[in-house]
Amino acid sequence: VETDPAYALGWAVLGEIFVGGYFMGYKSRFAEQQLEQAVLYGKKAIRLDPVCQHAYQTIALANIFLRNRSEALKAIEEWKKIKPSASGIMGAMGCCLIFCGEYEEGFKMLDESVHLNPYYQWWFNAAIAFYYFKKEAFEDALYWTEKMNTPNVPWELLLKTAALAEMNCMSEAKKCCTELLQRFPFLQNILKLYVSAFLLDELLVTKLYSALQKSGIKEL
Repeated sequence: VETDPAYALGWAVLGEIFVGGYFMGYKSRFAEQQLEQAVLYGKKAIRLDPVCQHAYQTIALANIFLRNRSEALKAIEEWKKIKPSASGIMGAMGCCLIFCGEYEEGFKMLDESVHLNPYYQWWFNAAIAFYYFKKEAFEDALYWTEKMNTPNVPWELLLKTAALAEMNCMSEAKKCCTELLQRFPFLQNILKLYVSAFLLDELLVTKLYSALQKSGIKEL
């Protein structure tokens, strides 16, 4: 973007990288307020190119982490107006809707997306697992959790622990819980904060947190 300031997609993806960095726990050397900067870059991209789909995705994701549900949903509605056709963006927006608590519409978009493009991002599986966990279809939640295959982030083990606990498979849940805390010990200090980082449905957060406590996690 320094070389070509009119490169809309560049601004949008730079903002998306700021959101991804925030999610993974990295701090940018270029922006203290990564999420706010991501929103600004997304809006800049739209001014340069009103049909830049990544820009709407960036704005929606950043606002979810900022816990600004109305702005996230607004970005998704604006994206719909440009008659989008990218299956990957559709899946990401479906995830955003699930994170916002709009489960049925989000699942419908995600389901269509993964059928159109089977080489989708790992966090789509997480969003589908959240959907089934909310529906108390815990076996389905476990199935989609295991499809995540992302050992470098806590969510696979975290969701697996919660689903197993709700299925009353307590020995397996406790085993997953032990592995989770061994690999990600920082979670025991910030568990509820971590669980609610991008899930804006407080009922889902409470249900997940309760299931994790059942498995033996005690927040310090």
